[in-house]
Formats: sequence, structure tokens, C-alpha cells
Amino acid sequence: MGLFPVAKLTITDRYVRVDLYGIKQFLALKSSLTIPITSISKVSTEKIRWLVFAAKAGTNFPGLLMAGTFFRRGGMVFYYVRDPSKCVSLTLDNHRYRKVIVQVDDKEKTAERIRRLIRK
Repeated sequence: MGLFPVAKLTITDRYVRVDLYGIKQFLALKSSLTIPITSISKVSTEKIRWLVFAAKAGTNFPGLLMAGTFFRRGGMVFYYVRDPSKCVSLTLDNHRYRKVIVQVDDKEKTAERIRRLIRK
């Protein structure tokens, strides 16, 4: 599991909730984030790239950990990532974040579950 385990995702038919505990919430400067299913326009499992220089409210050690809010072109993006190849990226509409990118245990299974909900 390591020092920085994955975030806990709760998926219901109304929302996706990201919960961070202990050191994770300290590093991300946030303990939880709730995203209505109706705000999710796209789900991706493509490998993301590490941010090197980005304005942020969180922690960024390229190659080790990105956690928190990062200001990117087009808006704010929330990251909780240790391994960029194990992430689910949610593109959002009508939400304070443009994207939420979170490392999960099974990205394909998680992404498919969310895709089924947004198609309803």
C-alpha cells in the first residue's frame, strides 16, 4: 500500500465522492470532494503526464505525488496521483473543477461503472 495509498472513491447513482484521510488530506489540502453524476461529461483512463511547473494549492513532487488543486489552462484540476498509469480522469461541466484525476485500484472497472451511470 505504501506511504501514499490510493484515494477512496464512493460511487452512487447520484454522485462520485473522493475521500482522503490522514496525510493524504494534508497533502491535498482537502478531505473530500463530491461530484454530481450530472456534472461528469467524460471518463478517461489514459495515462496522465506529471506536472512540472503549475500554480497549486496542494503538493507536487513530480515522479512521486500530485495531490490537490492545480490551476491549468481552462480552469482548476484536482489531482490525487502517485502512479499516472492507474488514474481515472473525470471531465466536468458546471462544476468548480474542470477535471478531477484520481488514482484508483482498478481504473477500467471504475471508469466503466461511472460511464454506465452518466449514460442513464
